[in-house]
Amino acid sequence: MTMKNDGSTIRLLLPGFLLFGLLLPTLPGLAQRGVPSGAYNSGNGPSAATESLGTQLRRLAAAAQISNPVLNTPLGPAPAWAASTAYAIGQIVSNGGYQYICSVAGTSAASGGPTGQGMGPIADNTVTWFYYGFSTPSAAAANQPVITQSATVPSGLTNTYAYNANPSPFYYTGGTPHTTGSSMYILWSQTTGTSATAPNASNGYIVTFMTDATKIAVKTSSGQQTGRYIIDGQYVTISGYVNGTGATPSYDVIDFTNAGARKNRKISVEMNLNNQFGGVSVAPTEEVWAPTTQDRIRVVWVGDSISASGNSTPALNGAMVPQQVAYLLGWSDVWNDGIGGTGYVATNGGTSYSFGQRIAYDVTPWSPNLVVFLGSINDVGQSGIQAAALSAYQAVRGALPGVPIIVAGIPPDSPNNGGSANITTAESALQAAATQFGDPLTFFIPINNDAAGAWITGTGKVTATNGTGNADAYISSDGVHPTDMGRLYLSRKLANAIQNVLAQIP
Repeated sequence: MTMKNDGSTIRLLLPGFLLFGLLLPTLPGLAQRGVPSGAYNSGNGPSAATESLGTQLRRLAAAAQISNPVLNTPLGPAPAWAASTAYAIGQIVSNGGYQYICSVAGTSAASGGPTGQGMGPIADNTVTWFYYGFSTPSAAAANQPVITQSATVPSGLTNTYAYNANPSPFYYTGGTPHTTGSSMYILWSQTTGTSATAPNASNGYIVTFMTDATKIAVKTSSGQQTGRYIIDGQYVTISGYVNGTGATPSYDVIDFTNAGARKNRKISVEMNLNNQFGGVSVAPTEEVWAPTTQDRIRVVWVGDSISASGNSTPALNGAMVPQQVAYLLGWSDVWNDGIGGTGYVATNGGTSYSFGQRIAYDVTPWSPNLVVFLGSINDVGQSGIQAAALSAYQAVRGALPGVPIIVAGIPPDSPNNGGSANITTAESALQAAATQFGDPLTFFIPINNDAAGAWITGTGKVTATNGTGNADAYISSDGVHPTDMGRLYLSRKLANAIQNVLAQIP
């Protein structure tokens, strides 16, 4: 076996390099897990019988470099900061030409608001803000719709498309849809705790549909933020929409009356485990239909709380690392199997499955095109990492021959373990496991041990900046999880490294 260094990726090569095309079957097990026939779009695999998986992945990644929701400027700025207003964690406001995300809920001051581009917290009466450096336009675009909440369907929108219609007018990605007690869908993508029979809500899923409607009512559950909307590849604003009706269900009303009116559009709503989707209503002269699934790329992403977004920062819907990497690489269907406190060895104190234990329940049944592992910081200082990692990779390969496996290292945290020898040792064990595996379609991406330098540097954090490295901006107040800007940074770094891997997939 030889090893080849490709920038920030390490390729494991064996003699007799395999060429393959990949067409995956319809997902097994959907009927027995409560998904009605026709409610789940499959459509996996290359877009044409003659196109290999590698060719398709490279084509989609190239297109995504030109246009994707992470790179595209939103249709409008986040809502303007308002005086003496209650703000919830995760809300984003615009003030003085910049955007800020709420990390501590409270009521804003009578005047002023957050200012500047500093890395530390910004006090605003009882609210705490952080600067959020996402692109923002100076004013609303002509095609930006108005989005409001309503406790009932607006009059005239009598053409209703149910969440479980058959055939489905919706493209569900990020997990398997299941009916809830509220007669809506929530998508499940992972096991709960140590029970393989109790599915858990997805960390992030997306519902997409096509429509020619001027006004659309999207039925959702009550929640702090009901979702973020993407119209033809652009966020309406980077902020989520807060449900102030107090009703369950409630409706997000998307109104294009003064933004181009009737027109064919592709609309996506990003949801999370606190949200449910109940279908949409439009006027009787308008329609809703499902977009094509021809280029569906399903990726199961196995990780810890850094993948799941962590519990210490205001995670925007759709802003978790796996989802942002998916946008940057053109993957339409990423399943975020991030569970806090877990790793190849770590089991969150015995309450959750390790990475390897989840393979049989959260990975292989869903016939992914790619499998990605990230982390875990929870394994740092543990013994048996190499053996556990090797077993996980072997389990994937045994059930999914020919499916590429991407193994990313461990993002260093700060100040707890930033750059410590323990993280270096743990990540080296993962690389050793990938090398020992000797599989031509398994690729290792160093993060802490990157030859160009660890991706997170310094010993600071946003609430205790010290000028020693980028951790001042990218590590949250708990010293472990990335901030929202840190997740965006980590996503860009990972997407760039994974592009080097895609160049090597036949």
